[in-house]
Amino acid sequence: TTTVATIAAHTSMSTQLVQDVAEVSRLVDQVLRVKVLARLEHLLINGTGGQGSIDGLISQSEPFTPSDAVTDADIIGEA
Repeated sequence: TTTVATIAAHTSMSTQLVQDVAEVSRLVDQVLRVKVLARLEHLLINGTGGQGSIDGLISQSEPFTPSDAVTDADIIGEA
């Protein structure tokens, strides 16, 4: 069992834009999708966890310490 994290986004628009119903639906969908996906990417990497929040990669990871590698290429290969 786990809790669901909520990722929200919002945008503002002018009265003229709201009156163009056909275009508004497409535009709002596109803008909000981009914002939600950007927020999701941020949380997957930097999330701190907790109730209703995503525990990101940085908070779950441990620093890598190479054992025998000396050069940068060897360290990358060992990682």
